[in-house]
Amino acid sequence: MPTLLVVTLLIALVAGMTAKGLGLPPMIGFLATGYVLFSFGMRTTEGLEMVSGLGVTALLFTIGLQLDLKQLTTPLVAGVGFLHMGAWTLVSAGMLMVLKASGWTLLTSLNFSTALVIGLALAFSSTVYVVKLLDTRGQLHSRYGSVSISVLVVQDIVAVVLMSLSAKTTPSIYALSLLATPLLYWPIKWLLNKIGHGELLVLAGLALGFGGYFLFAALGLKGDLGALVVGVLVSYTAQAREMNARIGPIKELLLIAFFVEVGLRGLPNIQLAVMALMLLAVLPLKSLVFLLLFRVFRAAPRLSAMSSATLTNYSEFALVIASLAVAAGWLSADWLSAIAIAVAGSFVGSAIVFRYDSRLLTWVMRQSKAGRAELNALHLPESALQKLPSLAGIGDKPEPWDFSNSDAIVLGMGRVGKATYYRLANVYGLKPVGIESDLHRLEKLRSRGAKVFEGDATDPNLWEAFAGCPNIRFVLSTVPICEDHDNIPLFTQFATRRIKIPTSEKADSYRLVVACRYPDQKEVLLRAGADEVVYIYGGAGAELADLAVAHGEFVDHSQAQIEDETKTSVSSSVASMPDAK
Repeated sequence: MPTLLVVTLLIALVAGMTAKGLGLPPMIGFLATGYVLFSFGMRTTEGLEMVSGLGVTALLFTIGLQLDLKQLTTPLVAGVGFLHMGAWTLVSAGMLMVLKASGWTLLTSLNFSTALVIGLALAFSSTVYVVKLLDTRGQLHSRYGSVSISVLVVQDIVAVVLMSLSAKTTPSIYALSLLATPLLYWPIKWLLNKIGHGELLVLAGLALGFGGYFLFAALGLKGDLGALVVGVLVSYTAQAREMNARIGPIKELLLIAFFVEVGLRGLPNIQLAVMALMLLAVLPLKSLVFLLLFRVFRAAPRLSAMSSATLTNYSEFALVIASLAVAAGWLSADWLSAIAIAVAGSFVGSAIVFRYDSRLLTWVMRQSKAGRAELNALHLPESALQKLPSLAGIGDKPEPWDFSNSDAIVLGMGRVGKATYYRLANVYGLKPVGIESDLHRLEKLRSRGAKVFEGDATDPNLWEAFAGCPNIRFVLSTVPICEDHDNIPLFTQFATRRIKIPTSEKADSYRLVVACRYPDQKEVLLRAGADEVVYIYGGAGAELADLAVAHGEFVDHSQAQIEDETKTSVSSSVASMPDAK
């Protein structure tokens, strides 16, 4: 095994753990790995570029697996996507020309056409980074996550067109045959049905994604577009969700090379570092343009704020455009280093912002009348909400969290959450309400009669809504705790808040029960303030034993005993609540 590969992996591991220890995503550590290696004389290699490219291709394939084509064509997504690119290109070009007029030596030879090229490069947001960030937070399918990804896909389509126009080769006449690509759905569906599960499904996913890349590239088009298109076709099959889950770890591993390669673009001199810092300094303005456009298209304040914050970064595609400009003689090669630093810095800044996103979001929303109205509306009953004027438009009127007729709340309505919800309702006679951020899952559950509200378990406003609801006896969280325990401070915050309230004044004296994936998370969550922590796989084993006994020789008494003991446990928990006495 090459020594350099081992050294790179070790440095990436240490840097990733350091970033995690600082409360930042590990990908920031991978960026730092590139800079460390660069400082020791290493430069990007053909092999590293190939692995990085495979990671981006796999990423776009998995985006296709989860893409909502209907949302892609809505006025909100298309309007914000295209208008922001045009607006930010002009704004950036104008600022560069102002700096040139002020006598900045680096910009002496800059003309307006070149400024427009740089402005266009800075208009893109990073698909790779945003998808990784949302995936880590478990919010890919939330409303703002879905809108953000759709806007990024619009940008990617523009990027593909630009790359095709700038390529030295023209698309083949046979590229028109790609219009028949949707016909591949049926053979793909047949293939996946024959394969079933396991490693063959993983192999099929990689073959389809990379095969789509090769097909489009062979016909003179951007290969990444092919991976995205094939991913969309696969998304309509029954195996799409499982394929996405199984390919995920491979994609994550390949993307490490992408972030290391960005760091290997080089360290700038003082003058270029100052330019990079100036590019970073105007990022809040880029966010403001996004925010204004979302509001122009009548998106709700919370959706506008969260989507804008998510999209506030620079894209790796900026380096591609800058490379083309350098090759054409429009820019000096030094600009590549400045833009690389700005791209990496925008990732770091975005990660820091998202550590405090809930508090920042509330502050931003309180700065506008519409935002304050939406925050207040979330705590109103439906009858009061109907009297309010429309606050958002295009179907984004804020939905109230009405817990007045419920005594249990289930956070996260996935497979575990759904089973928990129906168990509480059908076996114990409780009146639960579910909270879910995945819009597709939300609609499906509602169509089946479940009482479910849209919400995010990491939103403090949701937890605040529990206050003043003495009827709430249980709050059960089935939201997966991230491997790096990102969710745990949430439980610490609200468990502490409950403790600080005098017992006689407690309105939210509910029992907080949390599900975890890994055994080591149990003690951490208990220390954070959870009343009970359930190891998911341990619970599955207990239920398996229950089912075996229920259908065996002990069916006459053991199952009844299990049910009675469990009901008795729940009843005693309810009786022990302060407001039940």
